[in-house]
Amino acid sequence: MGSDNLTITPQALADGAADAPLLSEGAAVDVPILTVDLDGDVDAVTCARAGERAWASDRLLVGLRRGRGEPSPALWDLLSALDTTIAAQSSPAERFSVAAHDPEAAIGDLHAAVRQNVHSSLVLGQVLKLSEHLPVPAAIDVESLAYSCPAGSTSIHRRSRTR
Repeated sequence: MGSDNLTITPQALADGAADAPLLSEGAAVDVPILTVDLDGDVDAVTCARAGERAWASDRLLVGLRRGRGEPSPALWDLLSALDTTIAAQSSPAERFSVAAHDPEAAIGDLHAAVRQNVHSSLVLGQVLKLSEHLPVPAAIDVESLAYSCPAGSTSIHRRSRTR
């Protein structure tokens, strides 16, 4: 998967577009974030399959809705499986959605932030997925484990550079 292909359709997601290994040769993170364009017509079966793939993905998957109005009922399975969705307008019913005046610019900003903080972004995405349905004490444990990861990897990296 090349880094120039950062936007996919729900059909492509359902067909496995986000399934490529997260790590490329040399263990570098390859394409940590993908945008899923949600503006086209998508049937319920494709949305359900795309949602299943999204739940299993190690990548950050962010929906993009440029249009206004409520999403189609078919999109609900997919919206709930994506890490978040940036939309021109969101409603209280769309708890996974963030409204932005310019959704495309917001997606660009998000991609840039993830590229600058790849590992922290991926850890955050996994914490949110893992802890969503956990009781509060267990979710706090997951968050605490994740919080210690960057500090631990930084100290290991510093130690290896000083040898």
